[in-house]
Amino acid sequence: MIRFFAYIALICGLAGCRSAAGSAVSEFFIHPAYQSGFDAVKAALDAEDSALARATLSRLRVRVDADLETAPSLEEAADTNDVHSIQVLSGEAPSRESAAAALRVADGFERVIEGRSRMANIEVALELVRREEEEIVDVVVVARSKWPLPLKLEPGPGILRVRRTSIEPRTGDIAIATFESAISAPIVLDIDGGGEARAIIAQIG
Repeated sequence: MIRFFAYIALICGLAGCRSAAGSAVSEFFIHPAYQSGFDAVKAALDAEDSALARATLSRLRVRVDADLETAPSLEEAADTNDVHSIQVLSGEAPSRESAAAALRVADGFERVIEGRSRMANIEVALELVRREEEEIVDVVVVARSKWPLPLKLEPGPGILRVRRTSIEPRTGDIAIATFESAISAPIVLDIDGGGEARAIIAQIG
């Protein structure tokens, strides 16, 4: 009799659903007028409160969109001598360019929040499937989705830890062996809306 126990570490990292919120803001300068708003969005994401992050981002977008419509560009401000233009040139108020940059950052956060929503509707598990008439067990990763649209998952690299327990038929002695195997080969799971997908990630023989 042989029994297998297996589990895997570090098999999340879903492509297209990255949760590193900081990557959404690293490429653009954020005007101080928007900084506290983006900090609040990031704090909500760090606390894994996607609903609060979405609501905070929605309120911030209202201001950014308004500035995009009404704020002068730097070139326009330089040609005008009103109070608002002076504030823009001094950095006290955002220019149209600053609002456009903030909008791109907001779009990045929106993708992060959307990814979190998708991940919340996905369950990933491992199954051990013995092949018929063979002493080989396939380790299968199974992804089940409640998301209504198709999704593609690409789990990142991980470590498979396997503990094998066997009983010697003649003596009844129990032997336990443990080994680790790195999982580095690309894995792609195409999941239909509300469906599931499977892929063999390792074999135990």
